[in-house]
Amino acid sequence: MVVAVAGIILGAFLLLGTVGSIFSLFRFEHRTAEAHGLSIKGESASQQRAAEVHEKFLEGSVQTLNLVNATLELAKEASERAASFLENKARETSDALDSEAKAFIADVSQADDRALVEGEKRSSKILSLGAKISGFEINRFVLPQDFKLTPHCLFIRGMAFHLNQQFEDAIEHWGKVALDENADSNLRSRAWYWMGYELNNLGDFTGAVQRFASALELAKGSRAYEIKRIRLESRFFAGEQPAQLIGPLEALLLDIETDKLCDSEELAVRKRKTAVTLGNLYHMQGESYRNKSEQGKMKESYEKAVQYFRMAEKEDKWARSGLAEALFRLEKTEEAIKLFRLVRIDAQAELINRVEKRTKTLARATELLCCVRVPEWNEQIPSMNSQVVEALGNVGERLTVYSQWQRRNVFKAEFKNHLEQFEKETYA
Repeated sequence: MVVAVAGIILGAFLLLGTVGSIFSLFRFEHRTAEAHGLSIKGESASQQRAAEVHEKFLEGSVQTLNLVNATLELAKEASERAASFLENKARETSDALDSEAKAFIADVSQADDRALVEGEKRSSKILSLGAKISGFEINRFVLPQDFKLTPHCLFIRGMAFHLNQQFEDAIEHWGKVALDENADSNLRSRAWYWMGYELNNLGDFTGAVQRFASALELAKGSRAYEIKRIRLESRFFAGEQPAQLIGPLEALLLDIETDKLCDSEELAVRKRKTAVTLGNLYHMQGESYRNKSEQGKMKESYEKAVQYFRMAEKEDKWARSGLAEALFRLEKTEEAIKLFRLVRIDAQAELINRVEKRTKTLARATELLCCVRVPEWNEQIPSMNSQVVEALGNVGERLTVYSQWQRRNVFKAEFKNHLEQFEKETYA
């Protein structure tokens, strides 16, 4: 009985324990389910917050990118406006320089190419305009569009280099003009002319003859006569004898005298220059006969020189100089001395009006010749001789100088020899 009761009680406890265990398990599972639910909710919330943050980040990035793009667009527009402004200013400057160069060239007489550098005013204008063109040429490299110098600006730049004795630069700029088939033909002809003139100065007489030939192909009107003359003169500089050149020059003079189409005033200038060149050639032919003591041929040559120099003596200073010396050789001393007095005034004016150091040397040498020929000026010979040497020293080593004694361009060493020989003859 007791055992039965005890069994019932034990069974009850076991049942209670089992029920408790089941309840505890149920509670555990319920809590686990709740925890899992909470975890899922937390993860979902976390993911939602992350999605919201990512969305806001993307939205902010888009806004930032839009802002950057807008800033870049503004910068691009500003850059384009600045570039457009610079281009417009550059174009205005280029046009202004081109107009100024054209006006200067057009203002100089077509009758004499060398008139471009005649006088302090014109030389200063070339140097000033050349400096402005140089400044534009430097600054154009920072522009978004390449602005090339116009042919007229290139030509003036070359003239400025010439005055500054920057020979290669001068020839390079003239060469660009000469080879530009779109440039004005008259300007191209002038560029070829100045290249020939510069090569004459540098002693490349063969090269000068070739450049003058190219200038002649493009020359119009009476300029053709002048280019033919200087081309023949360059052949004399290159070593051809007067006898080879006198005939072609006299034929040229006849063409000028019989020309009915060209401007009469320009033809008069061409005629004078050709006459002076003929006078120089006949004079040098006379000097050759004098050295050989062939008196008859000497006198005949000097008389021909006088004939041609008289054709230009009133208007051309070098014609007066040549005439004075030819008359002196013919022993017409009184008339020669009167002319030498005028020639010295011409030479002194040349010193003032020309900036080229070669030309100043020629002017000093001409003054010396006058002092030797005019008796009352003889005491000035030592001083003038020193001034000639000083002027010669200022000339670049690569340049030639026109010799009054040879009537052609010679290098400095040869000029100095002529000067020393003349000094010996003076005191002989």
